[in-house]
Amino acid sequence: MLESIKSSLWVVGRLRPAFEAQLRRALPALSPAERRDLKRWCFLLYGDSYYTVICQCFADFNSSMLL
Repeated sequence: MLESIKSSLWVVGRLRPAFEAQLRRALPALSPAERRDLKRWCFLLYGDSYYTVICQCFADFNSSMLL
């Protein structure tokens, strides 16, 4: 599952809105360990370009889990 999500993010990686939408869709489907791995991967590959998007997506997901 994680590898297919990485592949889809790689495909849309040049388009910020598509990257954000794909990342938001992917997070609920992953286990906590997979989310941690995906977060690291996203920062390594896209941190320079999409730092705020990545931070916001993961923060929004984590806060929604608290509700």
